[in-house]
Amino acid sequence: MSEPSQLFVQIRISKGAFDQFLLHKVVPPSQFGDWEDWLSTAEYYGDKITNETVDKFSRWGFAVGSWLRDWTEGKYTDSVINQYDEQTRTWTLAVTDFSENYREFIINLNVIRQIALFKDISSKDYVLIIPFFFGSGTETPEAVMEIAENSSVFISSVPEDIALIANSWFSRQADEQLD
Repeated sequence: MSEPSQLFVQIRISKGAFDQFLLHKVVPPSQFGDWEDWLSTAEYYGDKITNETVDKFSRWGFAVGSWLRDWTEGKYTDSVINQYDEQTRTWTLAVTDFSENYREFIINLNVIRQIALFKDISSKDYVLIIPFFFGSGTETPEAVMEIAENSSVFISSVPEDIALIANSWFSRQADEQLD
């Protein structure tokens, strides 16, 4: 049995644009043609996932806000940090007990990457799925997505500055759970 990876999202976006993102209805993952390229380096079980088959197991048509509520108000509440910092205009989502399933990775990455349509601050931001607690963390990420205005692309490695931030978040969560 594999162990769950961790999800870390940190995106600079104005509060008004973030609020609009939360109202956005999620579009099918097939709208993005890079799933297969990312998955070509992944090790996962089951049938091969292609750009043509991602819609068969995914969900869409719901508001992003309802997806976020499922993470923050559901059974995962203890392992989730969701915050919007109005001073830095940054949304951070950290999920300690995320998933080990690539289909679930796709479902959730599909939701998150759609923030690029609303991003109104010029910066490169990141979404990470990493084996922080049960692997080598940011050194061997399972997914790294770079988010910019109107752009979301998979990249192969975690930039050093975001690795430090993500490692710090999950280290603090581990320390808090030990206290």
